[in-house]
Amino acid sequence: MRELARDLDVSHAAPRRHFKDRQALLDALALVGYERMTAVMLASQEDVGSRAASGWRRWAARTWASASTTPNCST
Repeated sequence: MRELARDLDVSHAAPRRHFKDRQALLDALALVGYERMTAVMLASQEDVGSRAASGWRRWAARTWASASTTPNCST
């Protein structure tokens, strides 16, 4: 975590103030990644009135629901 803090140019204690442990930090990063990926995928399907777009929306909703009930993840 010290190396990450150094790369982000914050104090070495900063990540520990915001996350209970390393896994909580990794979970938060994964959740942000899924949110961004979902937004890009949905935006790419805005003009498509197809079953594929509907499928992506269902997948995004399931993924979000799963991530928000995972321990250490905060939404």
